[in-house]
Amino acid sequence: MKGYFNNDRGFGVEIEYSRPYTVTNRAIAIAISNSGFRCKVENYNHETRNHWKIVSDSSVRATNNNQEGRNELVSPILRGQNGMRQLERVLYILNEFECTVNASCGLHVHHDVRPTIREAQKKDAQAF
Repeated sequence: MKGYFNNDRGFGVEIEYSRPYTVTNRAIAIAISNSGFRCKVENYNHETRNHWKIVSDSSVRATNNNQEGRNELVSPILRGQNGMRQLERVLYILNEFECTVNASCGLHVHHDVRPTIREAQKKDAQAF
């Protein structure tokens, strides 16, 4: 069936955004942590974490002169409806802080297909 949400498959998101100069990424991380989802501000890295992290992203430009670009919020591996609720809450917090997006921003979704790949490899091995 096309268009259903697979509650069993892990997923992760990267949210690129611009924020007002008066708002720090630390303040955003604290608000996310206070909502029950641990979040840390980290140096740029590609490490998968067990918590939300805010890192710099040099491809993100500021939306206007009152904003700071270069921001990316990265999720841990999320699952099912709980993961969707986390994503919804985090987006709500970014909105509360008046973070914005523009043409330099993106919302990237990664799908965990490792179980599918392992299953295909097993089938290939059994064919010999």
